[in-house]
Amino acid sequence: MMAMIVVLSGCKKKQKEETQFTQFELALTEKDTTQVTHLVNMFFEYLEHDQVTDAVAMLYEDCDSDKYGKPELLSNEKIASVTNLLRSFPIVGHRIDYVKFRETYKNEVKATAIIAEATDDRPEIKTVFYFKPVDYLGEWRLCLVNSDEGDRRVIKNAQADSMATKYASQLEEKEKAKANNNKQK
Repeated sequence: MMAMIVVLSGCKKKQKEETQFTQFELALTEKDTTQVTHLVNMFFEYLEHDQVTDAVAMLYEDCDSDKYGKPELLSNEKIASVTNLLRSFPIVGHRIDYVKFRETYKNEVKATAIIAEATDDRPEIKTVFYFKPVDYLGEWRLCLVNSDEGDRRVIKNAQADSMATKYASQLEEKEKAKANNNKQK
């Protein structure tokens, strides 16, 4: 009976922690979301126009030794690796599934890259990119989530669908608010 109480209170505490916002999240403004989504959209626009080199030039890697350290441009070896990967499949479109902020060094953007549009006889062919935008001294840098190097996603797989739904509804609300503001002018 005692073990069950401990487990239940442990679950309750974990739920509370996950719903609380960090100080970093509370300090963010719409400008931050706009800057991050702009970076991601620009990255994909380069890819969609076969400007792979320009897309790769936007990417940074975070500082391994210091989570608050300055993100560095990719090494020549990583540039070659990412360039080869991105050239291996054409990207014809994209959509941002969600943006989740947590800390200056721990944020996540999930984006779906469309390789081929859907046709009557097949669904769209797509892949997913996870970005890790890093806020370094007030400037956003775009890093890729690299699980081979120990990066972990901010959003757990079980929560990803609900995050995408929540993000889509927030975008809808913003569009409605803009439309109402335009009507009032």
